[in-house]
Amino acid sequence: MTLSMLYNMQQESNANGSVAHSDIAMMLNSWHEQGHLGEVGLAKGLIELLRNEFKHYKESNIDRLTGAKNRKKFDEDSRRYTEEMSYIFIDLDNFKKVNDEYGHQIGDRTLQDAVSDLKRVARGSDIYRFGGEELVIILPNTDVSGAKIVAERCRRYLETKTRDYLDNKPFTASFGVASLTQVGSVEELLKKADDCLYKAKRDGKNRVVSYDPTVP
Repeated sequence: MTLSMLYNMQQESNANGSVAHSDIAMMLNSWHEQGHLGEVGLAKGLIELLRNEFKHYKESNIDRLTGAKNRKKFDEDSRRYTEEMSYIFIDLDNFKKVNDEYGHQIGDRTLQDAVSDLKRVARGSDIYRFGGEELVIILPNTDVSGAKIVAERCRRYLETKTRDYLDNKPFTASFGVASLTQVGSVEELLKKADDCLYKAKRDGKNRVVSYDPTVP
């Protein structure tokens, strides 16, 4: 079996699901046991399989610019949790001004640094690029109070870190927080977190607003 044949089988699997990657691995092992494929051939085949699997995963689930998970992956992951879960919606403040004053390359770097810093501060949490300069953190098994603490920690980190490419000034972000236990569905959770984000923007930016069902 050539590596090109393996790759074609994998592409067919990606296209219509007729051949699963586990099936290909089992076939490789079977041919190896029957003496049709040596140790080197088996290793090469499995390495190629894993390499293409990882490439397919990245292309399907990872935002190319920032390395955050993409909107498609967010939609998938948000359905995994049926009990306690919180969203932190994040929007970079004055991002259009950064693009206008410093250029789109600096705007891209600002986004990349924002994702990198959020990953560092919210360790173990998944970061998603929701669209444009809007990012989301999903916090499983976390209520709104815990999520607010994480959001405030992220906000403070961003506002105190100067950037040489922004004339040694920091960039800031606004945060909206809500929890699934406060609402009836994932759709409503998304709406409440987004509403809180825009309230943070309206109230002056660079702040955290969390959903409070007792406040009209």
